[in-house]
Amino acid sequence: MSSISESLAALALGVLFPAALLFAQPQAAPAPVEANQSLTGTVVNSVTGEPVRRALVSFAQWSTLTDGDGRFEFHDLPHLQTPISVRKPGFFSEQDVAGGQLPENMVVTSGSDPAPIEAKLIPEGVVFGRVESEAGPIEGTQVKLLAARVRDGERHWEQQGFAITGDDGSFRIANLMPGSYYLLLAANTSPELSGPGNPPKLLGYSESYYPGVQDTAAATALVVAPGQQLQADISAKLAPVFQVSGTVMGFTPDSGISVQFATDSGDVLAFPTEFDDNGNFRSRLPGGSYILMARGQGPDNALLAMDMPLELTGDLRGIKLALAPSSPIPVNLRFVNVARKSSRVAIVNDGFTPGAVAASPASAVNIQLESTGPTLRPLQFFAMRESPAEQKLVLRNVEAGRYRVKVQPGFNWYPSSVRCGDVDLLRDSLEVRSGMRSPPIEVELRNDGANLRVSAFSEGAPAAGWVLLLPLSSPAGAQAQPVSVGTQAIFSNLPPGEYSLLAFDQIAGLEYKELSSLSQYLGRATRVVLSSHQDRETKLEMVAREK
Repeated sequence: MSSISESLAALALGVLFPAALLFAQPQAAPAPVEANQSLTGTVVNSVTGEPVRRALVSFAQWSTLTDGDGRFEFHDLPHLQTPISVRKPGFFSEQDVAGGQLPENMVVTSGSDPAPIEAKLIPEGVVFGRVESEAGPIEGTQVKLLAARVRDGERHWEQQGFAITGDDGSFRIANLMPGSYYLLLAANTSPELSGPGNPPKLLGYSESYYPGVQDTAAATALVVAPGQQLQADISAKLAPVFQVSGTVMGFTPDSGISVQFATDSGDVLAFPTEFDDNGNFRSRLPGGSYILMARGQGPDNALLAMDMPLELTGDLRGIKLALAPSSPIPVNLRFVNVARKSSRVAIVNDGFTPGAVAASPASAVNIQLESTGPTLRPLQFFAMRESPAEQKLVLRNVEAGRYRVKVQPGFNWYPSSVRCGDVDLLRDSLEVRSGMRSPPIEVELRNDGANLRVSAFSEGAPAAGWVLLLPLSSPAGAQAQPVSVGTQAIFSNLPPGEYSLLAFDQIAGLEYKELSSLSQYLGRATRVVLSSHQDRETKLEMVAREK
C-alpha cells in the first residue's frame, strides 16, 4: 500500500512541479560529431583521361574547384554519407548520362577516410553543318535536333537544340549528350522564290530530315559520341508553295481564335496566317502533310477546338472548320474496402461524399491523362473537382488524341479497375476524338494491396542498381525503384496478382514499359504471386546490361 502512495506522490510531484522534475533528471547532451574525415580525388575527361581544371566539386554545404591538375581536397569533415556532385560547363556528369543514377564511387561514406576518388566528366558533343539546295545556301531557316529519350520506362521525342542558319547556310548545335539524334529542317516559305510559269509559282522548302528526306522512316540517325564534333549537311529540295484558306465557324469575337499548322510529330509550324473578325483565314505552305488546328475559348473557359488533317498537293480553298466545345469527361470513383482476415467486401462510397471531403480517401486520388506516342507536343490533363458542392471529378478541355490514364491514389488504395466504355485503361490507351463525347471513366479502388521488399545481389554480395516490377496483367504499370548496397527497394499497395522481377545495374535508355524491349532479359526474371494484404520479401541476382 505504501508503494502505491509513493507512486501517486511522485506522479503528483511531476504534474505540479514539472520544471523541478526536469531539473532533477537532466538530459545527456549529444556527443559532438568528430570532424576528422578527409576526401581527396581527381576530375578527369572521360574521353582523353586528361585532368579537368576548375571543375566544381560539391556535397552538402562544402564545395571547391579543382586545381590545374584536376585535383580537389577536403579536410576536417564530419563523418557523413552524402552524394558528390561534379560540374563544369561543356561537360556532363556520369549521373547526367546515366539518367540520374549515381556511380557508387561518388558517395561519401561515413567512417574512415575513403580512397581517392576519380570523377569522370563527359565532354559535350556538337553537330554542325550547312543547309543548301539547288538555289544555293538557305539562310534564316530553323534546324532542330531531335532525340528519342526514355523517361520512366517510356520513349518520348524531345527537342535537344536548334539553330538558325547563317547567310552561308551554316548552323551549329552544341551541348549534346552521347546518343542518337535526328536532324530536322523546318518547313520554310521565306525568302520566297519564284519558279517557272505565268504568273511565276512560289517555291519554298518542305520539312525534311537529314540527309534530305521527308519520311522519318528514311531519316539517318546521327550517333554522337562523347566530345565528338559531327558534320551533317542537309540537301533541301525546293517545293511548290500552295495557298490554304477557309472559314472558322462557331465562335464569338472574344473567343481568341488561333489557326495553326502542325506536322504528324506534333511540331507546330510558324507559318504567317491572316485571320479576320469574320473567321476567315489564309496562309501559304509548301506541299506536304499537315494538321490544321483551330483553337478558341468558349463560355466558362471551355476549350473550342477542331483538327483537320491536310494532304497539301495544290491550293485548298473554302475549308470549313466548325468549332465545338470539348466535352467534359466525368470520372466516377468506387471504393471497395476489404477487411483483413475476412472475405467480406463492403462498398465505402461511389465518388465523393458531400461534407466529408477531408476524411474521404477520394480526396487524395490524382487522375492524369498523358499523351502517348512519339510527339513533340506532349499534353497533360488533370481531373479536377466538378463543383465544391458535389465533390466529383471531371476532366475538362481535353484535346483530341491518345492518352495513357494514370491513377495515383493515397490512403493505402490501389486502382483495381480503370475503364472507359469497353476499353480497359490499365492495358490500353484512351482515345479522345474531336467533337465527340467520351463515356465516363470508371475507376474502382481497393485497399487489400500487398507490399513487397526486394534486395539485389551480385555473386552473393549486396549490390546497387535498379529493381523492375512488371505486372503481368498491366505492362504499362511497370515500376522501377533504385536500390543501394544493403538497402531494399520497397513497392507498396500492389494489386494482388502475378509479377515478374528483374534487377539491373543500370536502366538508362531501357523501355521497361514495353515488354518487347525486355525480351532478352525475361528468361532471368523472378516470378512472384502476391495475395491480398501480403507482406513479402525477396532477393534478386543483378543483371548487368551492356553499356
